[in-house]
Amino acid sequence: MVKAMEYMQDVDYRCSIKVMCEAVGMAERGYYYWFKNPEFCRWWIDEADAHFARSIPYVKAAMYASATGEKVQGSPKDREMLLQR
Repeated sequence: MVKAMEYMQDVDYRCSIKVMCEAVGMAERGYYYWFKNPEFCRWWIDEADAHFARSIPYVKAAMYASATGEKVQGSPKDREMLLQR
């Protein structure tokens, strides 16, 4: 599952579970099996939260660039959602 987490973070969570499982050689059924374990779920959420926390400086930079008239990929809403997490 560490490979799965690393893959998801490498693509910034922009893929489906199916694509991630294929990329790391894991059966989807195995992926969902792990999420029946509360301790694993806590680990996964903690790792995801840490990844998003590391993204905050980039999000703030994009918000500043957008506010000063630069063309920025994405919408202000996606940045707002990340900061509200």
